[in-house]
Amino acid sequence: MSIRSDRSVFVTGASGFIGKRVAVLLQDEGYKIVLLSRHGAIAALSEAETVSNVEDCDTAEYIIHIAHDHFNGIANKQLWTKLETLADRVGTKGIIVFSSVAVHVPQFKGVLTEADPYARHGDDYVATKIWLEEKAKAWAARNPTRSVWILRPTIVVGLGGNWTMHGLDVAGKKHAHLPFGGKNPCCAVHVQDVAEATLKALNSFSEFTGARSSIISGPDHFTWLDFYELHSKLYERMSGEKSALRICELRSDGKYHDSFLHDVFYRIAFDSIFSSAIRPILGGMRQLVRRRRAQNRKVGETPIDDSWTPQGMSRIFHSSQFTTRANLSGWGPRIPVNDASLMDDDKSGTGRRQRE
Repeated sequence: MSIRSDRSVFVTGASGFIGKRVAVLLQDEGYKIVLLSRHGAIAALSEAETVSNVEDCDTAEYIIHIAHDHFNGIANKQLWTKLETLADRVGTKGIIVFSSVAVHVPQFKGVLTEADPYARHGDDYVATKIWLEEKAKAWAARNPTRSVWILRPTIVVGLGGNWTMHGLDVAGKKHAHLPFGGKNPCCAVHVQDVAEATLKALNSFSEFTGARSSIISGPDHFTWLDFYELHSKLYERMSGEKSALRICELRSDGKYHDSFLHDVFYRIAFDSIFSSAIRPILGGMRQLVRRRRAQNRKVGETPIDDSWTPQGMSRIFHSSQFTTRANLSGWGPRIPVNDASLMDDDKSGTGRRQRE
């Protein structure tokens, strides 16, 4: 395979859930790739150069920015500033920025498109992604001969991903209480389809200048009920145990939480003029909870609670009644997200690209 040294791509988050799959596709296509990774070289990417600091990169015709630190919003903003400096220093022609459909969801019902406005409220993750999108658009405006693609995936599933880890956790419980009994659209998309969409966006940079955005979504008919049924099957395949999960309809008037006081706190944090001040506090509390749960998994502790109910922004996602319409020409999901057997990396095409 010949290296396309005239087309170098700098990838952030290359050791992560989505990033490593994107990087493998780029390697298969013959791109010269430089990876930003906190964990050193990646075995599946033997032909790539790996750096631990943005400043160590000296070539980046294109940048694919996937990295996101869920525990440090300031670090995310600092990383973007460094990428802007890199792009200006080496003459980057185009940047792909990974955002999320969450920049729309908290207030949206109906058919969602890239042109719809940002959410008026949300948690620190949503606020950071909106900030990132606005910075990327501003960079494109300052550089009229260059291009930016903003990709907004919906619920990304696949082994190793946060949503699938969540789905497996819930599959081990007895009850899940969901808004509308889980009948709302989930629009989940497989991680390998997200990687393919990224490659499609990269190869389209020659067609435009300025900033474009696209929602990366699975089928509209795939509901949250389907999501948990899928992960119950996957749980059974992986554990050898029968999932006892039963989906129940959530009977609560709370927008964010069953508890009245908790719901009021969330409303102040997400929906009021005090949001910008309270969100970091709430984000810190969530980080502590996540770390505690991660520690519990490591020591093998079994959760006492055998039921689960979405709270906070998760409840908003489960309550939203939207379908999607994307504008990434020539791309569409090819991996059926309702087939638990295709969640395995070797069967879904992860690692090496499956060519028609």
